Amino acid sequence: MSTPVVLPRQVQAPERTRIEAEEALNRYVNTRLYAKRRSYDELDTAGLILFGDSEQVTARIRELEAVGMNHLMVLANFGALAADRVRASLERFAHKVMPHFPDRELISAS
Repeated sequence: MSTPVVLPRQVQAPERTRIEAEEALNRYVNTRLYAKRRSYDELDTAGLILFGDSEQVTARIRELEAVGMNHLMVLANFGALAADRVRASLERFAHKVMPHFPDRELISAS
């Protein structure tokens, strides 16, 4: 499957993830003209968001690979998140998740 998947995500401790992400996620979804207005729980249940610690994020990416997904598009700056939170999340993703996928090609980091 070559369809890109857009997964807003944070990589951090699970107990903090929802608290810190839900407000920004709701703000993001509510400002998209093309998005259905879904709650955090609905998006999570549908597998349309990817939040959690590095183990959870890695496991979810592996599940997506198992069903044929071969492109992952990461949207880390959403819902007016503070720049330091976006940077910290991307650094955790790069250092704690990406090493589990050494054979994958990085197409763009823009």
